[in-house]
Amino acid sequence: MDRVARCRRTVREAVADVSPPPLRRRLYDEIDANALTPAVLTVESALAADPSTDPAAVRELAAGTQLIYDGLALTRELAHETPWSDAEVDAGVDTHAGDDADTHADTDVTAEADADADLAIVAADVLVARGFSLLSRTDAADRAVETIQAFGRDQTTRRDAADPDAIDARLERDVLELAVETGAAAVAKPPSPALSDLAATLADRADTTFPPAERWLHASDATTVDGLASDGGAADHVTEGIE
Repeated sequence: MDRVARCRRTVREAVADVSPPPLRRRLYDEIDANALTPAVLTVESALAADPSTDPAAVRELAAGTQLIYDGLALTRELAHETPWSDAEVDAGVDTHAGDDADTHADTDVTAEADADADLAIVAADVLVARGFSLLSRTDAADRAVETIQAFGRDQTTRRDAADPDAIDARLERDVLELAVETGAAAVAKPPSPALSDLAATLADRADTTFPPAERWLHASDATTVDGLASDGGAADHVTEGIE
């Protein structure tokens, strides 16, 4: 199993006890939809700070950074799309008052859309809460709180911002910084300058989506430990691989 798959499995295991099953499936959908860059970078950061680290010991914390990102990214998506309002507008279109079948069909569609939207917002909350719980007893907990709070402030001011897309992209930058700090905190070391540079490079390329972890890990051309780069040289080679 490769490095990204190992992280994905750990992230999914972190929410495996969530019920009811429809909510758990929604969590899995979000996890599978996003690049594992925050999780993998967390492990990379730990290994760069201390090459003797067992990657398996860091993956649970890596899951924490990934879940926080997945939850906040879903929250951002929901805030922009306003799915409840869209469902109500769609249902409000006149389809001839005498056609009861069409009326019932519209009602069913609206109810289903509302239920999906409700499930999505619960999923976002659970992802963030579960992610923070994994980091709450670490030295990265304060940075996790700052990341979540900064996201809330950014989204509050986004509507009046001159460049709302730039506001949105702050989430990706903040989460990458969280990943680097979490990995280093896991081994009680300061963050590797090379990994901090890598995070900055990835953030510059990320926009509001991350490049697949496989791409920048391959581009790093670094020595591997248990399938994870650990020579601290990733930032020297990453630009070519993620453009």
